[in-house]
Formats: sequence, structure tokens, C-alpha cells
Amino acid sequence: MKILRNIITNPVAIAVAVVHWIVVTFSLLFEETQFFSNHIIFGLPEPRLFHWLLYLNTPSGFIIEFIVHPVLSSFGRNLLTESLGILILICCISFQWLLSGYLLEKIFQKRMK
Repeated sequence: MKILRNIITNPVAIAVAVVHWIVVTFSLLFEETQFFSNHIIFGLPEPRLFHWLLYLNTPSGFIIEFIVHPVLSSFGRNLLTESLGILILICCISFQWLLSGYLLEKIFQKRMK
């Protein structure tokens, strides 16, 4: 529990997670994604920021798709289960970036000693 508390309260980890969500917000609002764009574009010639974010969030996506999503699907697809799935995905992605920031700080602390 002490390690989990250190991960969640680490300022570097929090900064990494907040920056990630700022980049996600920018990507959803200002890029031609399939979420908020006027039309759907297939086969973009250059990789966009949104596609890189999908690759970076793959570990959390795998956790959701292979562990949580089948459990939620067994109860049927409705607003409650889909909302719960999205909430769990956001929590998993946030914890992934918190853990990444925590490990990054620990690596830099080891190198500075």
C-alpha cells in the first residue's frame, strides 16, 4: 500500500498524467479524429497525434478488452455498463501514466546518485 500511495501522490507522476490528458484533449478537439471531425477520413497519409496516443495507451486498452470488457459484456450493453467501462479505462490509463512518471523519477534519482 505504501508503494501505491507513493505512486499516486508523486508530483512527477501527477505531472506526467496531467500532461497526457492535456495532449489527449488537444488531440480530440483540434485534429481530424473520428470522434469530433466533420467527416471520417480513412488512410491518413501521415501519423497524427491521436494515432500515437492510441499506441501509447495500448497496455491499458489490452487490460480493458481482455479482462474488464467481457465481464461488462456479460451483463449486456447498456448505458451503465458502457459508462462503467469508459470510467475503468480512464482510471487504467491514468494509473499507467502515473506509474510511468513514478518509474521515470526513480530512474533519474538512481542516475543522480
